[in-house]
Amino acid sequence: MQSVTEGGANDGYFAVAGNYGYESNGNMTTDPLKGTGVEHNYLNLPEQVQFGANDNQRYTYDAAGNKLVKVVDGSVSGNNTRLDYSGNFLYENGELKAIFTSAGRIIPFDNNGNIVYKFEYNLQDHFGNTQVVIHKGGSGLAEVIQERDYYPFGMEMSELSYEGLSG
Repeated sequence: MQSVTEGGANDGYFAVAGNYGYESNGNMTTDPLKGTGVEHNYLNLPEQVQFGANDNQRYTYDAAGNKLVKVVDGSVSGNNTRLDYSGNFLYENGELKAIFTSAGRIIPFDNNGNIVYKFEYNLQDHFGNTQVVIHKGGSGLAEVIQERDYYPFGMEMSELSYEGLSG
């Protein structure tokens, strides 16, 4: 695909001028819609994604292709982060952010100096897509904190989806 022209309602795609760029392995290298450039490693995985002149994301993988590190650098220093992936553990700037399980994730948070773990459970459809995320609410009952509905072709039905505050 070199370009896309939209003639109808712009519900999910907004056409812009320009052509998509690809390298010899078929990996996209430029996306005019997002204004990005992508460099790939020898495993055909994205190694660097550039957004304009000063913003980029860099990725490091092991030899099997498992993501080890994601670094976000940009012109807004508050958005600069480093994510380290160590098995099922996710660290952000050296601090444990989540432990992923087959049923969902465990999120540590500080409760007046004590580290407390909140369990979030994913309810998935037959494709493995997460439809609903629940956790134990303040009353001790299950509480929906995120719900996603999708069209048959995969785009999210934003008018039917919900994301509450998880705190």
